[in-house]
Order: sequence, then C-alpha cells, then structure tokens
Amino acid sequence: MEPSQANRVQEAATPTPVKAKKDAEWMAAKLAYIRGLKSPSAQQKLFDALAQIKNRNALQVRQFAALVKAEKLEDRAADIRRKGEQLLTEKEDAERARKARTRQLVALGGLIAKAGIDAWPTDRLLGLFMAAARGTDEQKARWSTEGAQALASLAKK
Repeated sequence: MEPSQANRVQEAATPTPVKAKKDAEWMAAKLAYIRGLKSPSAQQKLFDALAQIKNRNALQVRQFAALVKAEKLEDRAADIRRKGEQLLTEKEDAERARKARTRQLVALGGLIAKAGIDAWPTDRLLGLFMAAARGTDEQKARWSTEGAQALASLAKK
C-alpha cells in the first residue's frame, strides 16, 4: 500500500470528535443499563468486565470490539421492532376508526329508512340535509323532540 493510501485508511479509521463523543455517550448509557439489570446475560457481563479494563490486550480488544458491535446491532434490532409495533398499532387504530365510521354511516342509513325516505333520490336527500343544517335552533330542538318520540315508539314495537 502506498503511503498516501495508508494515511487515508488511518484517517478513515480515526473517529471524529463528534463520533467519539457519541460513542462515549452510548457506552456510558449501555453500561448503566447493563449494570441496572437484575440478571444480565453472559455476553453483557463480559461486555461490562471488558469495559472496565483500562489496558486491554489484543484478544480483549477484539472481544470488546465484537461485543460492542453485537450490542449496537441488538439496539438497532430493538428499535426496528419498536417501529414495527408502532406501525401495527397505527394500522389497528386506523382500522378501528374506519369500522366506527362504517357503523355510523350504517346507523344513518337506518335512520333514513325509518323515516321512510330511503327511496328518495340522492339530490333530494342532500337538499333536505342542507336545509336541515341551516335550520334555526328552535327548528332543530323541535326535530330532536319529534325524533326522540319516533325512536321511542319504534322501540316499543
């Protein structure tokens, strides 16, 4: 390898101050998490033990690097699982909302049938609903009373 290539490889392997700080923060958080566990795994115990060694030999350096990589992969996998669960929850929420909307529309269709206007053309129905929406508070109160009485008499039958 040429000297300039060796320099580029060394520069690429040297962490930036920002990455070093981020790695140190991750390491501190990971060690605090592992030490807080009631029964850490053998891998986590080894990770903690190697993290406490100041001057690691070559084997310990390789082991620790592999454990760091494994822990980071486990963190990524956990994040992906959480995101997947969140997507499933959002999908279930959307499905519940869609079903609730469908139930509401079916109930409104039932009211139209009970009123005996289910055979009316859609333009007439829409005109009726628009006129009702513009009704006065007194009209709306009267319609509510009449509707409650009609529903009560239908329930008795």
